[in-house]
This record gives sequence, C-alpha cells and structure tokens, in this order.
Amino acid sequence: MIYLTQRLDHAHPITASVTLPIDVRVKSRARVALNDGREAGLMLPRGLLLRGGDLLTTYEG
Repeated sequence: MIYLTQRLDHAHPITASVTLPIDVRVKSRARVALNDGREAGLMLPRGLLLRGGDLLTTYEG
C-alpha cells in the first residue's frame, strides 16, 4: 500500500490521482483507492484540510 504523508507546495510530476469527497478530505487518516485502482493510505498531519488540486506525496518523495 502507498502511504501519502505530505502535501506538496510546488508543482511536481503526477504519477496517480485520487478523487475524494469532502468527508474524506477533512480526515488526516483514511484508506482510499487511487483512480488507477491501487490502494493508498492518507497519513497526513492532523488539522490539514485538503482542497481541490492539492498534490500529495509519500514519505519517500
């Protein structure tokens, strides 16, 4: 499973995408399915609110 741990604050090549409803975007921990079918886990800093177009990355970059 891929763990998404950080929000990027600059443009970066996109390797996968995920579409999240508002009730998931306000959570810091959640299991999600990427648009290509792979599973991913959100493990973001508490209090971080995701907005449309935000880019996320793994701890490995």
